[in-house]
Amino acid sequence: SLGGVLSAGKMKRISEIDLTNSFLSTEGVAALANAVRRGVLDGLERLDVRGNRLDLQGNTWGKFIKAIIEREGGLPKLRKLSVDELAVHGLLVIALGSGKLPSLERLHPSELFFGHVRLKSVARAVRTGRFPLRLRTLKFGLRRNVEVDCLVRAIAGSQKGLPLCVSSLNLSG
Repeated sequence: SLGGVLSAGKMKRISEIDLTNSFLSTEGVAALANAVRRGVLDGLERLDVRGNRLDLQGNTWGKFIKAIIEREGGLPKLRKLSVDELAVHGLLVIALGSGKLPSLERLHPSELFFGHVRLKSVARAVRTGRFPLRLRTLKFGLRRNVEVDCLVRAIAGSQKGLPLCVSSLNLSG
């Protein structure tokens, strides 16, 4: 299993993992999260997990994104991340703003929508302004019935303003 291989340290030098459409299980995602927490994937430069959302719930992917946020070094060499689970958009923005993905150049999806549940955390991420410097052309959007003032105040109160990686801001809700 993926968990066994990762926990045994058998992939220490891995730089790319493509798990597209691989029927990744909840346990497989948990193994990836644990590998992030333990630093096993510190050399990872590319991770693609698209096409696995049908068998998993958003909170499973959320645990993976939280592992990146909570680990002191995050994923320091990750340059490309591809994930298509809509439920983690807000968490992805928080991860981007945490400074834990400093080398990230490309993110799929590039259009991230978030709702009122994550808005304050997203606003805090914007205010701290630790987004990856090489990342470009992100689009931020709000889901329906979300009060925009919190985000607008964060942009205004940030020393850097809207992160450079954000090329489009949809506040229409």
